[in-house]
Amino acid sequence: MANKYRIFTESTALAKLPFDYEKDETAALKKLSASKTELDDALLNRIKLWKIGRTLDISDSVYKKLERLRNKNELEIDSPLSKEVMEALVDQHGVGYPLASAFMKFLRPEIFPIIDVRAYRASYGITLDQYSYSWNMYVDYTKRLKWIHGLPSHHKLKFEQIDERLYSLDKIRYAELSSREKSVLKITASQRKELKGSDSE
Repeated sequence: MANKYRIFTESTALAKLPFDYEKDETAALKKLSASKTELDDALLNRIKLWKIGRTLDISDSVYKKLERLRNKNELEIDSPLSKEVMEALVDQHGVGYPLASAFMKFLRPEIFPIIDVRAYRASYGITLDQYSYSWNMYVDYTKRLKWIHGLPSHHKLKFEQIDERLYSLDKIRYAELSSREKSVLKITASQRKELKGSDSE
């Protein structure tokens, strides 16, 4: 079967092709880069996020919620403010539960762990996909990590280190699996429904 893909030729009209990739952020970065007298990590990291399609657009109201989260004295994983901030974050462009939980962890590491594919898989033996996350499953995951933290063998670790160590554990153990063994760990439709079900009630 012939390859139907057509590469650029001298007759290709590039000028007629739009470039709509992250249009607002592209314009902002071009303007910012042209006006910078000195490069810094903030600019380069912003360009990196743009390149991998993870640009952020956080509203002022969400920044205010994050400030409240950082400064609130009495705060738990199941406090109303915790849920309010998490749901506000994941409603922003470019933010899902893994990134939102990372923001929250760096603000309050004693309360919020990062939830991602590796740490979750090391804890539950299930490979999540992007449709698996919900607030209630994050709370359950956090409580499981608190249980792990409470085990006598982990008393020397801080709570904020548990998700980090689970991430490291998965990097080692998952690499040892065959393709077939890895496929067995993929989340099923029924498991996904169970994880998300309680949030939709």
